Amino acid sequence: MKKISLILLFAFIFIPSVSLAGPIIRGGDNVSVGIDQVLEGDFYGAGETVTISGVAEHDVIVAGSNVTINGNTAGDIAAAGMTVQIHGDVEDDVRIAGGEVVLASTVKGDVVVAGGALTVLSTARIEGDVIFWGGDLTIEGPVDGSLHGTADTVRVDAPIGGDIEYSVKKSFVLGDKASVEGDIVYGGPELVRAQNAVVVGDIQHTGIAYEREGNTHAEMFLFTLLVILFSSLSMYFVARGQLQTMIEKSLQRVGFNGLVGLGMCIATPFVSILLMVSIVGSLVGSMLLFGYLTALLASFIITIVMLGNLFQRYILKNESYTIFTPFLGAILFALLWYIPVIGGLAILALTLVSFGSITIGIYHKLRS
Repeated sequence: MKKISLILLFAFIFIPSVSLAGPIIRGGDNVSVGIDQVLEGDFYGAGETVTISGVAEHDVIVAGSNVTINGNTAGDIAAAGMTVQIHGDVEDDVRIAGGEVVLASTVKGDVVVAGGALTVLSTARIEGDVIFWGGDLTIEGPVDGSLHGTADTVRVDAPIGGDIEYSVKKSFVLGDKASVEGDIVYGGPELVRAQNAVVVGDIQHTGIAYEREGNTHAEMFLFTLLVILFSSLSMYFVARGQLQTMIEKSLQRVGFNGLVGLGMCIATPFVSILLMVSIVGSLVGSMLLFGYLTALLASFIITIVMLGNLFQRYILKNESYTIFTPFLGAILFALLWYIPVIGGLAILALTLVSFGSITIGIYHKLRS
């Protein structure tokens, strides 16, 4: 059984990409790489629609509402999106957080997916393991390795070279084309096995569906990363200039901004509640509370991008402000979120600094 820790997951997906020189970065509503283009460095892309038809000679890291990769990839693929489709061959691993994920070609490494549905088409071949946490898993193409994870439904209708170990909540089906070389260990409803399905190893039914703590943590990590990545990228595209200015102001007077942010975080909800209990001030109190929550949300997003900016400045020695900045910030924020005590304190401190900077900015706007 393959164990995945959050730190190793982060390292496998992101650290090699950060360390390589000459990344190719593209962003916008529609990001497209033509069939005649060759991506000679690591590719980072984010947009409403991301389509890569050319060949990628290194890693591909993309996020978008709809992501389609038609060309071959010589390295890893890390993607986040509502729909993610991979039709080209992948020489290494695939890691995806998304709604609907479709794999249609050869993947020579492992496949790790957290999302609503994963379909491995009959045209695909996975030479490593398939690890899936989410809704519906459908395997129609051969998998040389094993299947692991947690899902609502699992349907296997292809050769599996290793074991199947799954927690299934609704249904587990082996189709006529299923051929499992290893053991099957599962929790949940009884296995439905077609007449021609072959299982070489043993079948063990553990009873009700079970949850493994490590898998739950990894799934939550990917989900958290997906949410904060889209939040930071959205603000980057909508208000890039204002975001950069706010970060610079936040870092100019860190201590003062932090104290202002702490004071406002404590005082604003208290004042809002006092106003809301009175008939005259109820509307003002409601508006103040709404503004407080909006500013707090903006502070979280600013903190995400600020983390990426600080990492670039002091670790990578690069002060440029590009789409790579929120990517880095989202990764660091997700990691800090899962580090006990220290990680939470770091996020809280930077968020208070951001909140204080926003509050001071609003104050100056009102005065002028």
